[in-house]
Amino acid sequence: MDIQQTVAEAAIAAGVKRFIPSEFSADTASPEVLELIPFLSSKRQLIEFLRSKENTGMTWTAVPTSAFLDWGLETGFMGFNLKSREVTLWDDGEALFSANTRAIIGKALVAILSDKNLEKTKNQYVYLGSYTTSQKQILSICEKVTSSKWKIVERVDASERMKKVHEEMKNNDFSSALDLLRVATYGKEKEFCKWENAWNEELGLGEQSLEEDIAAAFKGA
Repeated sequence: MDIQQTVAEAAIAAGVKRFIPSEFSADTASPEVLELIPFLSSKRQLIEFLRSKENTGMTWTAVPTSAFLDWGLETGFMGFNLKSREVTLWDDGEALFSANTRAIIGKALVAILSDKNLEKTKNQYVYLGSYTTSQKQILSICEKVTSSKWKIVERVDASERMKKVHEEMKNNDFSSALDLLRVATYGKEKEFCKWENAWNEELGLGEQSLEEDIAAAFKGA
């Protein structure tokens, strides 16, 4: 049994009114995303479990966030090395995707659990997207912020990488499995992580400055 389901069952027994499952990534409501990223299936199974328990009085809200902009830049997960000023581009960096900072995600959770929004956010997916951007746009801003030309060290074909990782996983090699999250986010064929229905405005989160948030990431790197 998934550990989250165990926690959810304990929450029901304790009379918890709202459960926030560990989504915070790609859209597990999409069958195509689950086909692309099989290890996210447990997240979807948990949602189905929570739906089956709605009659207990415990509601739920799933929060797909797409990319964590600040964390992704600071750790290099998004392909940017802030210290060496180098970048790996997927599909030439052209795919559009939604993104948020950790601070905004935290504020969103507070807003979801507020009296104002608790009812309208129950038992559904609440998508977060402070901005829609691309690796290429982020690269341009990084070059502006650092007043320097960055080096593109690798160009990855997302479709080919997906095939390679799926083949590795068939042989129980999961060392590159997280690349499938990058395919979902930076692959231009489907743009799986570009939300058309973000809740940021509805939750009163305000507008965010992509350039300011990228500049701030350099301070945390």
